[in-house]
Amino acid sequence: MVGFRRPDVLIMANQMHAMNVSLDSSITAIDPQTAVASNNNYASKGLARLWHEEIKCLFLRCRDPPDEAIETLITKIFKYELYSDEAAEVLCHSKRVLTDFRNVVTKKALKRYLTGVNMDKLKRCGTMDKLETFVKEVFKICHNNYDIQAVKKLDYLTISCKVPSRSGKNIASNIFL
Repeated sequence: MVGFRRPDVLIMANQMHAMNVSLDSSITAIDPQTAVASNNNYASKGLARLWHEEIKCLFLRCRDPPDEAIETLITKIFKYELYSDEAAEVLCHSKRVLTDFRNVVTKKALKRYLTGVNMDKLKRCGTMDKLETFVKEVFKICHNNYDIQAVKKLDYLTISCKVPSRSGKNIASNIFL
């Protein structure tokens, strides 16, 4: 079902429909608690949308923000007490989302190099994890100062990796380095 930005319009449309369906029956009154719950749901979706936008912005500023930054974001958006169950739930979710963002960035950075690779076999043999670690370390090095020698020293992370090709020939993986 499509999400509605104006639940009050949906309520009114349902009332109008109910009146047209049974003209001889009494008008159905909307329970005020239902209307309030609907408005609260609308507000919650707005806050969730705001949180999602802000967590993305935080990620762009810092790939691994300190807990204090995430806690500040939560208290400013949701107005939760810092140690409440709700705040703890949003904090855990925020950390998962940031991890997902980091993984997406890492995989996109590797994408052009992985076009000739059998991804299923790559994941099964554990090489993808090592490649992700490698890319993260490269980002750390290049963030402060581009140092090609420091990047080259990261070969120890990936030199023993098996990278299965889509063709199944695995030529590059079989080369002794």
